[in-house]
Amino acid sequence: MLFPPEHAALKPVLARWSVAFARSLKAHLREDGDVAAELQHILEPHELAVVASNANRPLAALQAMSRTISAAGLDPIATSRLDINLETFEVCAVS
Repeated sequence: MLFPPEHAALKPVLARWSVAFARSLKAHLREDGDVAAELQHILEPHELAVVASNANRPLAALQAMSRTISAAGLDPIATSRLDINLETFEVCAVS
């Protein structure tokens, strides 16, 4: 996926939140899951605080991913394809 040069800094942000989604989902599905331990080396402290303050932490990660995609200025087709992927992930997060 090509990010416009002026938004290239968002690509690693999206990658970080993608990992955060998977790890927060793992913690969410386990009764003894510790989201802070899972994400402390992945997210920035302020990002971890956002996730930790939400009841549905995987959904918080998806929302951050969605905001990042919107801010990236991708072409409409790429944005639509990514949004479809996020919708698929959302099914896991709200189950």
